[in-house]
Amino acid sequence: MMLRRLNNGVTSRSLTMATGMGLSIAGRCFQQSRRSSLPAVKETMMMVAPTFCMSRRGFSLQPLRHMRGVKWVKPVTSPMNYGGDNTGGGSTADSLTPYVRQHLSRVYGLLAAGTAVAGIGSFLMFSTPLGKAMPFWLPMVGGFVPLLWLSFAPPQDPNLKLALFFSFTVLEGMALAPLVAITMAKGVLGTAIVLTGAVFFGFSAAALLAPRASLLALQGPLFGMLMGMVAISILNLFYPTAFAHSLILYGGLALFSLFVSVDTQAMIERARCGAGDHVQDALQMFLNVVNIFVRIAQILGSMDR
Repeated sequence: MMLRRLNNGVTSRSLTMATGMGLSIAGRCFQQSRRSSLPAVKETMMMVAPTFCMSRRGFSLQPLRHMRGVKWVKPVTSPMNYGGDNTGGGSTADSLTPYVRQHLSRVYGLLAAGTAVAGIGSFLMFSTPLGKAMPFWLPMVGGFVPLLWLSFAPPQDPNLKLALFFSFTVLEGMALAPLVAITMAKGVLGTAIVLTGAVFFGFSAAALLAPRASLLALQGPLFGMLMGMVAISILNLFYPTAFAHSLILYGGLALFSLFVSVDTQAMIERARCGAGDHVQDALQMFLNVVNIFVRIAQILGSMDR
């Protein structure tokens, strides 16, 4: 019987550009550190003996916090596990049940809405008198309020959770306004958006085509790399070097692209076991998208010099 480890909690440049990246990479750290602080659990890949989904030990307190009132996690006999390949031998896409597909639709729908709201926030920041008069650091500082709330004390009211999510996305968009304005001036904003979408969909598709839960073992190493990148980013603020800047850009692009694949498989496994939270999953994916976009925009902007 094959066993996989799954951590089941849900979850650097010039001054004008540092605000947006600072908030997005901090959010990624908050989500990932909460996950890493929880004990790793073993998941049985052969669903004939579904010890992961049928054992309370297969869940940390965090997902249950989003399911207050739920006495037990959903067993393999639950309708959410019907309609997919439960043998554990196929791809992730083959194992998707109707319930999981519905969860993914909600996640990606909310992600699309949050991205659109971020775009509106960015536009308002540099196109309105109030936005132009606002200190560039204010949206970043304000964004930590909904981010920390959602990450460590998520409310049970779904409407409040959505309000916090959209509050964070609009503030993140406002924090990214200087970078957006620069890329617009250089004529590379459209290219950056298209490439960001291509990277996101490409690595999401890779996660679905890969064997089920095969990428979850990368969570620990990726988190270690994330912490290393944070340290390099801080050092680069005080002792800037071209090598460190390139490492933050290109290494960060590769890192957050891999996070897309790993997070895709992780949220699928949580949904299969009844611990899915579409707001938390959308927030995690939104942070990945922002970090990818920021790096692609900077790379394209540097090529235009």
